Amino acid sequence: MKKETLLFAFAILLIVSGAALVALTIIGQVNMPWTITAPPPTASMNPNIITLSIGSIAVNETKSVAPANVATLTVSNGALNINASLGGEYSGFDAISVIVQLKQAGEVKYQAEVTKSSTTATISNVEPGTYDVYIGYTVTAGNTPSSGVAVITFSTP
Repeated sequence: MKKETLLFAFAILLIVSGAALVALTIIGQVNMPWTITAPPPTASMNPNIITLSIGSIAVNETKSVAPANVATLTVSNGALNINASLGGEYSGFDAISVIVQLKQAGEVKYQAEVTKSSTTATISNVEPGTYDVYIGYTVTAGNTPSSGVAVITFSTP
């Protein structure tokens, strides 16, 4: 009798499974792929507009100023490249060289130089963190009185 009960149970299981297969007919499917990504790297500078006066210099005079702390740069969410570009009006100078340093705890971590002949420098792979931005310069005035505003622009590609 045990064998008959076992066969009966098996037969019922087959009938129920078959009925479920017949009753369930897939008519469509919605696939919902997804990915969680890290936010893109970002940078901000505070203050973001700085005035660093070169002041008046005599014709043909050269003036140098050691790098001084002018701002704080914060890089978040991953390393990125930062461009420093010389623009504005600087044609009255025979030569201009601007040094940009990013420091942490007084130590230079990154440095770039822009000049009249090389107006953009890339500071590569700046790691996340907070940096003190130091700017120094050397300018040589031309032989004709003039004035203008040289501009260093920081950007991310």
